[in-house]
Amino acid sequence: RRPGCSIGRVDEAKAADHLPPPTLLDDVLILVCGTDGFIDAMAGPITRVVDPATGKKHKVQGPTLGVLGHLGFQPHQIFKL
Repeated sequence: RRPGCSIGRVDEAKAADHLPPPTLLDDVLILVCGTDGFIDAMAGPITRVVDPATGKKHKVQGPTLGVLGHLGFQPHQIFKL
């Protein structure tokens, strides 16, 4: 194992150890990708909205919840892929 690395589920303690503090405001952008369940747990769900004109779905970021929300990150600091 490399120094500074963690193994296991990402929880608030691990996220706080490895991410910049949310107090940096506009200097922080956290990209979250993975399965829907991982994204939900880390940052809150991505909402899929149907465009009535085309019938196609598109993603809406939604509020910042989960681990990153509990740490104090704001919606403009998180992008869910």
